[in-house]
Amino acid sequence: MTILSTQDVNNRQIQTKCAELYIVGDKMKFFKDYYPISIPQGILFYPCTGLDIIEPIELFADTIREFHFADLIPFTLPSIPKESLLASSKIIKQGYLNPKLYQIIIDVNNKYLTINWHQTDAIKVLEKLNNISVFFYRGDSIAGSGSWIYWLGKELLPKILTKIVNGGLIITDGSNPDEDYKIHPWKELYLHSQLGHFSDNRIITPNNFTYNNRCFTCLGPLGKRYGTVYAWKVEFSD
Repeated sequence: MTILSTQDVNNRQIQTKCAELYIVGDKMKFFKDYYPISIPQGILFYPCTGLDIIEPIELFADTIREFHFADLIPFTLPSIPKESLLASSKIIKQGYLNPKLYQIIIDVNNKYLTINWHQTDAIKVLEKLNNISVFFYRGDSIAGSGSWIYWLGKELLPKILTKIVNGGLIITDGSNPDEDYKIHPWKELYLHSQLGHFSDNRIITPNNFTYNNRCFTCLGPLGKRYGTVYAWKVEFSD
């Protein structure tokens, strides 16, 4: 764990220039424009989404064809800014496949994307999904209107890892670790977060780590929500 003083952070070089530009409000780009790595085939899963669906689709519209969002609220497609990568997209088909699943198919630059909105318990959705290339999770809490679900806790994080394909990504701000947050071997995912249970002004930057025969490589920042959102690459250990 690397702990930097506020002065150190102010003086340090920007970790990844293009991603930091995104943090301060630059026009959204594809994920590969920030981190030019190969993303394995699979789906994107974002539990307890709220209305946060546009940016995840924008980031991975060039590499992911199937998106799964889960929340208890009804599906609502937020307005798309005119400068968005999705501004010129066309809706091909949309509607409820069943009372708890709304599906919308859009054409983005002649590529069809299938967006699935699961209006149900996100844990049950996780149980049914496989081949997750991107696990996207941010802006949640265990208070107020948050999900109260410990997605980065000891019960769910190991289950999530069994669903992520080799070389897949975890994109998170560190929301919702559980009560044992200080001792988990994957604590690098969340101790930098505003929800990482720190009350002082220390700035923490995550380090790479190994857990459950997987190597977690922190690629760098990707915006902010409840603290900095970081992108992690997850690969099987030799």
